[in-house]
Amino acid sequence: MTTFDSKYFLNVIWDRWDEGLNQLYNSQKQMENLFLQTFNQQKNAWELYFKLIESFSKELKSVIENYQSKVFAVLENYQQEDKKNESLQNIQKQLENVIERISELSLTPQNAIKQIMAQNLTQIEKNIEELIEQQQKNRAEMKAMISEVSQEMKKVVEKITEELTKFQNENLSLLK
Repeated sequence: MTTFDSKYFLNVIWDRWDEGLNQLYNSQKQMENLFLQTFNQQKNAWELYFKLIESFSKELKSVIENYQSKVFAVLENYQQEDKKNESLQNIQKQLENVIERISELSLTPQNAIKQIMAQNLTQIEKNIEELIEQQQKNRAEMKAMISEVSQEMKKVVEKITEELTKFQNENLSLLK
């Protein structure tokens, strides 16, 4: 009767230990999932930022083109007929240079940031996925190894318990 109780007790201990280990692995997997969700939210925020920059760029270009056409209309009204073409072309070239420079200064940093961030986000996402895959592989291997060791330990403790019970029963029979 003592052997049955001790086996039951040992089985309960090992089973609870195994359950605790499984809960630890499950919580690690949940943390990985939460991390990926957070990363994807950050990635979506950057994509939204890039869309806003693109929208701003288009709006700026539209405003500049509108301004340019108004300036040319005003210039045409005040130019003399014989000098009109040459002066208008010079002014137009200068204005185009100014507009191009303004566009470069206002849009280039955003475009550079967009390219760098898009490349970095893709590389970071790839690295994170590889890391998580490696961790999952390591956990699976470790879990299998620990499970095997647990089963061996469980058998050893059961044998020790049986031997102790047998020894105890032999000593009790000698005392009678």
